[in-house]
Amino acid sequence: MTYNVVDLLDELMMKAAEPNTTPEPATPTPMHLSIGPDDLPGDWRCEWEERAAIMEYDAGLPRERAEARALGEITDLMRAAGVRMADHNEKLLG
Repeated sequence: MTYNVVDLLDELMMKAAEPNTTPEPATPTPMHLSIGPDDLPGDWRCEWEERAAIMEYDAGLPRERAEARALGEITDLMRAAGVRMADHNEKLLG
């Protein structure tokens, strides 16, 4: 069996040029996207600031990306430690 490489590549290019009509599935909003740094408890806020600064300075990430990545990591650590934002907010409201 032989293949015509030119025809194969042409077919692939035509498929790539066709608009994608398949809707993308809805993705749930992760916890770290629904809160901001101001919502973090004090000690976790300090941890977030430090991580973001290290990512920006050492890894050379733009500030916004470093802050977003650090927020994701901090919320993951909070979840692993069993800290819930609802618990923190209830303490603030008294």
